Amino acid sequence: AYGSIQHDNGIYLDTFFSYGTVKGNITTALIGNTAKLDDTNTLNASASVGKKLATNIEGLFFEPQAQLVYQRLTLGTFSDVDGFKVNMGNPYQWLVRVGGRLTQTMILVKEGCPISFYGKLNVLRAFGNNGTIQIADTFHLDSMGSSVEGGLGINMHLSQNAVLHADVNYQHKLQKAGASGINFFGGIRYRF
Repeated sequence: AYGSIQHDNGIYLDTFFSYGTVKGNITTALIGNTAKLDDTNTLNASASVGKKLATNIEGLFFEPQAQLVYQRLTLGTFSDVDGFKVNMGNPYQWLVRVGGRLTQTMILVKEGCPISFYGKLNVLRAFGNNGTIQIADTFHLDSMGSSVEGGLGINMHLSQNAVLHADVNYQHKLQKAGASGINFFGGIRYRF
């Protein structure tokens, strides 16, 4: 479920909520099926707030944003193919994102369709429950910590109803724990 609300002054709030059930096998290339998951649930909730601000340049907007995300995975205890009891518990994390996006929008004269290019820069901070995983021994979970994310993207209206979008991001961890890497995303959205 998702929802959006926008005030007359341009401030908006976007929310997202999802709940899912996962059932299936954990598989690796070397061993094949290593464990079976039953009654595994996921919960995700997110709220983003922002405001598009005009600049002195025609079609150029700056959009400061902030987001709060909650994620929970209910795994519990299961056995792997070697008979080890694996207790993953119910790990969760909070994520805070603060940053902004700079967007340049142009109208293609020939087609009359808008095209937008954007760059974004965000600082992210993840907070976890610092729980444990038990597989014969106890292993402590580490929070993903802090990272910086930068990216470029494009939104292009192909017609009144179809929009092409593509996005590339690089995320860099700011401490030992965490993940650094590139993320590509793209798709077509069609309105009926």
